[in-house]
Amino acid sequence: MPATLSGMLSMPKQLEYALMVLGDMHGGTPGELFPARALCEKLDIPFDVVSKALQRMKRAEIVRSVQGKYGGYQVIRDLSHLQLSELADVVVGPNAVATCLLPGHKCRHSDSCTIRRAVRRLDQRFHALLADTSVLDLIG
Repeated sequence: MPATLSGMLSMPKQLEYALMVLGDMHGGTPGELFPARALCEKLDIPFDVVSKALQRMKRAEIVRSVQGKYGGYQVIRDLSHLQLSELADVVVGPNAVATCLLPGHKCRHSDSCTIRRAVRRLDQRFHALLADTSVLDLIG
């Protein structure tokens, strides 16, 4: 079976789930709190992955959390000014179209690689696309 580009560049599940959760919270009423477990059940997504993403978004001040029986999460950032690149950095961490471009990674083919410059240009274009796309563009 031939490879397809859609299989080559895919969104990490953590980012996909973060977008789903932000989309659901964005669609709620102002001031509404969203318990993580209820979001996961409603969206049929794994709690452990989502709870980690929500904690990372909390540290990045994208959402806030309220503890207690009637607590939950609430979006506190303007999602039209939250770029997909920032959300990806928060939820997934450093990312690149090729492993050799990740910080601290040393590829054994670095000295002989004939496509490194082309892959770097592709990575730059990909990151520019992420930087030019707001979260609200995707969920709104």
